[in-house]
Amino acid sequence: MREIRGECRKLRSLLLLAALFFLLLSIGYAALSVYRTAIDENEAVYRTLCGQYRQPVTPALLTEASAALEGVQEQLAALSGESDDWDAQAARQALEREAAARERIAARMQDMLEAGAAGESFVYDTGWRLFFQSGYPEVLLAPCLVFLLAGVFAREREWGVWQTVCATAGRRRVCRVKCALGLVLALGTDLLFCLSKAAFAAGMLGLPAAGMTALLPSAGWDISAGLGAALYAAGSCGGLCALAALILFLSAGSATVFSALVKALGLSAVSYALYQVPGRWKYIFVWWDGLLQPYPFLEYFWLTLLSCAACTALFLIAAGSIGGKSA
Repeated sequence: MREIRGECRKLRSLLLLAALFFLLLSIGYAALSVYRTAIDENEAVYRTLCGQYRQPVTPALLTEASAALEGVQEQLAALSGESDDWDAQAARQALEREAAARERIAARMQDMLEAGAAGESFVYDTGWRLFFQSGYPEVLLAPCLVFLLAGVFAREREWGVWQTVCATAGRRRVCRVKCALGLVLALGTDLLFCLSKAAFAAGMLGLPAAGMTALLPSAGWDISAGLGAALYAAGSCGGLCALAALILFLSAGSATVFSALVKALGLSAVSYALYQVPGRWKYIFVWWDGLLQPYPFLEYFWLTLLSCAACTALFLIAAGSIGGKSA
């Protein structure tokens, strides 16, 4: 029995190390994205100019920004016939960066006015935009969760200690604890990722206090950015909890940790590939919809949260039912 416990500890340690690797990879990928934006010269110009317009957006302010853009464009046109020496090229590049930044500012002001956000303060929005952006870092959370949870039920079955564990604590109680632990780990993983993402964005770019319509005019939600971030994290947590419940279900139906890993990794990869294919049917993979589309300003945001909750409950019930049977 001691040898079996020792082997179980080694296997658990390997799985935890693999999960930690993917979690750090996910956080590192998100940090790298923020860092690349922070050191970009075009972004630096945009950030400086945004500071000059930190005031309530009005039609007059839009007219002022448009006039400044036209002035830069005229200067750029005047330099088009200049010589191609180093100084002329440097001057043209500087004006091109300024023109691009002023064009972004004018377009954003226009969008804010059309969205009914007149009077909202104009702030530098890139930090928030990167926070609300989902992609490969979120995808990497899936294998992290697979290595964390694939052995929750399968490990004891593989080493023949399932009956002993259940005899001491009760089969139903063990299953409930394992399912609850899986959800806690999923929530903790996602919250750690979201907090890390927010910390990087705040430290390198800044997360100024603003309304959602000032940051994302297409949102149409008259809420603060802080509440929007909390809802974003809730949507992301919903998706990861649904995925965690699915992994627990696969683990409960597997005789070995290896088979549970293969099933969970395979299903995660296949479902992600199918989710990328256009079509309404792809939304059956609600865990990816929650992870990659957790935006509180989407029309179907609440439907996504409800679907993730329902999917989580169904898979947990199934996992508890299968896990409660004799090995």
